[in-house]
Amino acid sequence: MQPYFVGAHDLVIDPKNRISIPSSVRAELRALAAEFSPPAPDAASKDVTWADGSLFVLPGDRREILAIYEAGYFKHVRLGLPPTQQLSRHVRDWGRFEAGLTSKIEPDGQGRVVIPDRLMKISKLTRDVTLVGAVDHYEIWSRAEYLTFLESKLANFDENYEKTLVELAPFRLQPGTSRT
Repeated sequence: MQPYFVGAHDLVIDPKNRISIPSSVRAELRALAAEFSPPAPDAASKDVTWADGSLFVLPGDRREILAIYEAGYFKHVRLGLPPTQQLSRHVRDWGRFEAGLTSKIEPDGQGRVVIPDRLMKISKLTRDVTLVGAVDHYEIWSRAEYLTFLESKLANFDENYEKTLVELAPFRLQPGTSRT
């Protein structure tokens, strides 16, 4: 299963840096976790997978956002990368930076997760945020930053749409084909 997370949810970060993940998002993440979790350790339950519900939160591809990945999928994607010694110094340094800031977070019984202080400071997130589906992960944006981003894309909608279609054309599936 390839994830396909979409939509936007306006949320609030409480004074303890907790954010409540909506139940629909938790259900999507659980479904993905079941796909990418290792088999249950009990040999009698070979067809069952365990999914602890953990997530990874890390800097996104913009300074002002945080990325949230389901833990099993995140590990699966990252383990597919070449060994670090085969990478450039730039990529190795970025990997160190990113790994040092990545935190494993566990939702509580109410679906709340705590965002680490250092990530809150780096991204400059405050109380009002938007949780945005970003296809294979979710992102946490400052609500004001997200609205500014939306406005910038809407301002040049036709041009942005056409440019995106051209760049993605080589990757589009033809009718009757699949990536599996």
